[in-house]
Amino acid sequence: PRADLGHIVGFYNPLYGNLGLEATYDAYLAGRVSADPMNAFLEGLLHRPHQGNDLYLTLDVALQEQAQAAFEQVTQEVLGDECPDGHCRGAVVVLDVRSGAIRALYSSPTFDPRPVVFDAEAPDWDTELERISLYWQGLVSATNAPLVDRATNGLYPPGSTFKTFTAAAVLETGLATPDTVIL
Repeated sequence: PRADLGHIVGFYNPLYGNLGLEATYDAYLAGRVSADPMNAFLEGLLHRPHQGNDLYLTLDVALQEQAQAAFEQVTQEVLGDECPDGHCRGAVVVLDVRSGAIRALYSSPTFDPRPVVFDAEAPDWDTELERISLYWQGLVSATNAPLVDRATNGLYPPGSTFKTFTAAAVLETGLATPDTVIL
């Protein structure tokens, strides 16, 4: 199954705001902020429309899909029926240890951001607004809080990666064993 990137990519909606990369990099993507200040100055001086900027991610979609599949397999094996609607809450984060690049960032439960976006080709704007409003109300009232990105904003953010090095040093020096309980 294809990994849902809703928490990462996010959305923009004039009524409900924006989320994810759409929120974080909105000014950059819309061209209101430029990597080239001289070009931005010339655009403003010559009254040219702003050119949006590109955003390049370090995500590996295949690894993202593997992270999602592993999360779903482990939670079903461990928690089984304890997950509401078959979707457990949690996250998977995979970082490149050499560069710190984010290779996979999965949050569960997921949501599809596409229904939040207005369809420019919709024949009736009132019907389109009602469709979006119903979907949005379902998202915000869901008991499993699908809009919460548990990989970056959950109740329990990931622990310090330095703890791994500390634990390795304690084991290597013989100050503790794998069975030692540390409070």
